[in-house]
Amino acid sequence: MSDLLISDIHADIDSLDLILEVINSDEFIYNFGEIDRIYNLGDVVERGYHPKEVIDRLISLDKRFSMISVRGNHDEAFLYQYDVSGSDRRCEEIHEQLRSDEKVIRYLKSFLPYHINQQEKIMAVHGGPLDPRLITPPGASRIEQWLHERSWQRISTIGVEYFDYYGYHYLPESAFEYADSIFGIGGGYIILCGHEHEPALFEWREKRSQSVLHMLTEYTLELGGIPAVVWELERRPGSSYLLRVGIAGIEGYRRYGFMNPQFGVLFEDEGIHKLGLISLEGST
Repeated sequence: MSDLLISDIHADIDSLDLILEVINSDEFIYNFGEIDRIYNLGDVVERGYHPKEVIDRLISLDKRFSMISVRGNHDEAFLYQYDVSGSDRRCEEIHEQLRSDEKVIRYLKSFLPYHINQQEKIMAVHGGPLDPRLITPPGASRIEQWLHERSWQRISTIGVEYFDYYGYHYLPESAFEYADSIFGIGGGYIILCGHEHEPALFEWREKRSQSVLHMLTEYTLELGGIPAVVWELERRPGSSYLLRVGIAGIEGYRRYGFMNPQFGVLFEDEGIHKLGLISLEGST
């Protein structure tokens, strides 16, 4: 049995349904196993135009699968009426109509700030794993405190940690050191996140972090008649991983060049633990 990793659906029902069609195809099940658990890594609302349909679909999936959902920054912005730029007028009007829907509000409030599975050594967050109490400076404003939360954290690309109004930018080393304090130093765990819409993968081995996205094996498949590009990695015993999956819901992001729904999968192949990143091509 396998885990579906999905993040940043952003109110895009067509992309969500396409991913569900793919994972139920014979070709997907043959290559990656049957999905029995879903990690929803947050940002199910805003930017796109079908939040009600997406939430209804997720509620129905919750009845069929073991499903873990964590809150994204856009989920929190919608719930607590914080302003996050990027949604157009049509999107804002559609979401405003949803604020009086008690089922929607109740469902989004059920999302966790983060999830830890000690037995299987999995941590699921939207942006980053760091305890915000350890990184938020004294005297921070309410908004600055929010921007240090796990829903806003993101991987630093410049070799240092810093804060700006896009959130707290953390180093992979910090994520692994914090996770070591949770899972122990023996390794073998995986941190799952989304938020930034582009895939990333880091390995932690012998107290050293390195990007290994370029080491994934790339190949193409047709999954339920849908062309797909797959990037696959065999997880090394003793190594831990920080995996950021790409964007699932492209409806509100096509103008930024995001054209292909993406998701991840954790699976076994003849007893070997693997992870995969999948991009559905030609879905526009």
